[in-house]
Amino acid sequence: MTNSDEKQPAQDVSQMEPAELDVGPSPANVASMTATAAHDKKGTSSSWFSGWFGPSLPEYPGPYPVGMLDVETPGVAEKGTKGVLVRFYYPTTNSAGESHCRAKWLPKATFYSIGYGNFSKLPTFLALGLVYPALANIKTWGWLDAPLRPAGGEASSDQPPLPARMPPVIFCHGLGGMRTTYSTFCGGLASEGFIVAAIEHRDGSATVAAKNNYKEKIIYRPPNTNDKLPTESVPEFWSRFRGGQMDLKDGEVKEVIQLFRDLDAGTPVENLMATSAWADFTKAVAGRFDFDNWVMAGHSFGAATALMAMQDPSNPFKCGIAIDPFMYAVKDTPVTKPFISIQSQNFHWRDNLDPIRKMFRSPQCSPNSRFGLLRNTAHQDISDFPALFSGLFRMMKLGGAADPRESLRLYHAWHMQFLKENLTNVGIKFGDYPGFEKGDNVQRPEAVAEGEGTWDILYRDIKSTW
Repeated sequence: MTNSDEKQPAQDVSQMEPAELDVGPSPANVASMTATAAHDKKGTSSSWFSGWFGPSLPEYPGPYPVGMLDVETPGVAEKGTKGVLVRFYYPTTNSAGESHCRAKWLPKATFYSIGYGNFSKLPTFLALGLVYPALANIKTWGWLDAPLRPAGGEASSDQPPLPARMPPVIFCHGLGGMRTTYSTFCGGLASEGFIVAAIEHRDGSATVAAKNNYKEKIIYRPPNTNDKLPTESVPEFWSRFRGGQMDLKDGEVKEVIQLFRDLDAGTPVENLMATSAWADFTKAVAGRFDFDNWVMAGHSFGAATALMAMQDPSNPFKCGIAIDPFMYAVKDTPVTKPFISIQSQNFHWRDNLDPIRKMFRSPQCSPNSRFGLLRNTAHQDISDFPALFSGLFRMMKLGGAADPRESLRLYHAWHMQFLKENLTNVGIKFGDYPGFEKGDNVQRPEAVAEGEGTWDILYRDIKSTW
């Protein structure tokens, strides 16, 4: 072969997509994360101090403690299912902390440290030397394998009674995420009385995805020109590649819908990650889901999955949450169910923002849908990473100028107001969220923008190209 005929090295065309799509750590900030984590492994409740020194997560804002439990279902060829892995976030008992440990942020520290290292293009020895020390000791505010909170109240408790049936939420992570990357978002909803199933996607978009109880793994897979057909342009290849991932994610969403239904009906569910708590959990959760009030949610590429799931009329979702959606593979089809889409300030480019505006301006878009902007935020701010390493993320220009913990609080209040407006006959006791009501004449927090003027702000600050 001549040199011109030799096989060329594969080109990672993900570099042609915006780097801000990635949720996980980049090679440039992994070492700094390790340094900041090493200062104080105990953590602290202080927002500024914890951002620079001991990485800790914000506590959940709702009235209920939160339990967490992992479920991995096997694929069943006769049913055409491939199996799915989720972490459930749910209200638990006030005494859960007496007999259960706080769940670690990385469910299996070595496995996911190597995964984040691979995502960051680090060899295994560096991942274990840098990523593991930075992330392995971080704990969530949820109690691992804790019991489901019973309906009603608890003795000597001033918390509102938990409804007999809880609205189910399905959450999809963005590129480089996994089932715990958004534990503050998911745990926040659970602390208010929702039960959230956060999927760990196996389409190659997770930093690493576990399979068969960690015996197998699906590593992060960016688009690669070796897979491009000779007749395809790069944009056509992106569309086919990301579209294929969306189809896999859509199948996982449908499997989680069925998982909820099976658990509610008391149908036996095989859990490849089952612990001794699984049998009690399945008994307690039977008959506890409010299937009149399904919620679909996601961030970035996961928000694209959420929009696609809501475009499918066979899915049962009452409303949805789509944060900073990556629109590349989203079909040009209206979303008729109400949804809220809050944008960060520095993420969008014209080819991504135009289809969102088209979706909102469709005559078939629900009048209850809401579009807004959280000022001075970055794309990753809805994930846990900026709250864990706030000073570092600002220094690396990966986080927004706003305090990430305050941004998470504002996201939560905005989403709760939207759910309050769009879920019906729900037993959850919603609070008041002043400044987040729907309407044109609402006195909003300074960081919050909503309505037609939001488009002007985003298009004014837009990046013309990546």
